[in-house]
Amino acid sequence: MEEHEKHIQALIKLHLGMERQGPGDTNYSNYILSLIKELPANPRIADMGCGAGAGTILLSDRFKSKVRAVDFSREFLNELINRAKQRGLEHLVEEIESNMGSLDWKPETIDLLWSEGAAYNLTFAGALKAWRPLMAANGIAVISEMNYFTSEVPESVQVYWQNAYPTISSESENSNHANSSGFEVLGIHRLPSKA
Repeated sequence: MEEHEKHIQALIKLHLGMERQGPGDTNYSNYILSLIKELPANPRIADMGCGAGAGTILLSDRFKSKVRAVDFSREFLNELINRAKQRGLEHLVEEIESNMGSLDWKPETIDLLWSEGAAYNLTFAGALKAWRPLMAANGIAVISEMNYFTSEVPESVQVYWQNAYPTISSESENSNHANSSGFEVLGIHRLPSKA
């Protein structure tokens, strides 16, 4: 097994059984969803990098619409399906074991794209490029991404992130990435520290 695969398997093992595999908070997610006013009655929803499905469960329950839940990990998808069954929502979840950066979906087939802390796997700019063609004309994307909040980043922090995530950017740089990828930035909201 190559080193990268060992690393991925270790991360999966570390996160199995957890509600979330990254940053997020149900109350804050509900707040963000309350700001969205422009979705059709039965929105076509995708949760990119869904993990064990905290977002998928929230979205399927809130909108009573099918959610295409995409993750590379069969283990996480199995947890998602079990949680959906416990909530009586399994009929609203379409599990898709795939690389979220190379989906062969028809263009303009997503009304709401949701991704909590997973875009970095493709780089933020890479995720935007891969996902933009999938968005419906009036579609909404909610994507959380790590950002620097200041231009005065301590050197030790820069060194760490240069190794961990070399493409980490500031909020304004990521906003520019979104705009140059064909998205219109409607808002930027920082996750609360508890998330």
